[in-house]
Amino acid sequence: DGRGHPVAGVASFLFLPYSLLLSPMKRILSAVILSFLTTFPVEPGAALQIPEGDSVQTAVPDSVLSLVRDEFQEGRFWHGTTRLREAFDSRGPGSAAELLLLAEGEVGWGNWPAVKELLAHPLSVGEVSGFRPWFLLARALEAEGDSAGAADAYTQALAEGASGRAGSHEATEIEAHIRRARARSHLGELQGALQDLRVVLSSNPPQGRWLALELARQAASAGAPEATHTFLSSVSPVEVRQRGWDLPPKGLLASGDSAGAEAAYWSAIPSLGSGAERATAWERVALLRWARADSVGTRAAFHQVLMEDSRGGLAAGAASALLELGFDSATVA
Repeated sequence: DGRGHPVAGVASFLFLPYSLLLSPMKRILSAVILSFLTTFPVEPGAALQIPEGDSVQTAVPDSVLSLVRDEFQEGRFWHGTTRLREAFDSRGPGSAAELLLLAEGEVGWGNWPAVKELLAHPLSVGEVSGFRPWFLLARALEAEGDSAGAADAYTQALAEGASGRAGSHEATEIEAHIRRARARSHLGELQGALQDLRVVLSSNPPQGRWLALELARQAASAGAPEATHTFLSSVSPVEVRQRGWDLPPKGLLASGDSAGAEAAYWSAIPSLGSGAERATAWERVALLRWARADSVGTRAAFHQVLMEDSRGGLAAGAASALLELGFDSATVA
């Protein structure tokens, strides 16, 4: 409302019917005033009417942003992102901060396609940058099974983090190394995965040891016994005995080396700390011997299962197998 403002008074004068302008002098005066109004800058506090569909971006009110952040803090990510999208109307996020806030919310409830849609293009053309946007895009790609894209995005995130303030994302950068190691392992890029593993081991040894076991399991499942051994060598003997003792034979078996797998199971038995673990190893030895028609060796191995774990779950299976094979040539390996 411009009532009382001198410029508004002049404007109301200009819109009087021209029949009331009784002299040429007033016509000249009106032209001068009209020129003054079209060239004089508008005051900062003056009200502007933005036409419908105008491209001018307006910020989301702080009150709405505060409510959205509260929703996210309480874990109500779907509600928060819905409220934020309603505040954007049809224009979408008007700033990098709003875009990142919305992406964080979509990550919170696992809406990975939306995260990729929000961030992929702005990051590719440089409209947004920094560690966090690249990290969130990498999470989305990883969740959708795009290991190559995720590894590249994590690499870009780590590069952005290294160029920023030292230590500002230290905890999250460790997670980026962990996740990139997984993606690289899925891709068969074992040297790259090993590099990430070493970074994690130096920064957070407990997390690094768990990651080493995880990567060893992946390598074993993929039939890569050498990589399995490499990853396990990063773990102390205690953790190997407790968590990863069966990974080397599994890797050999997945690669097609059943004889090597049998030998690996057999050689691991003396280092195992519980009867249940030893019974498990003997059962695997028995099954591998059975597969190559070594009935004598199979009986001996199943007898060892009964000796190590006579009341456990494996005992029933071993007894049933011995009944099928017969007791006539039972020996001890």
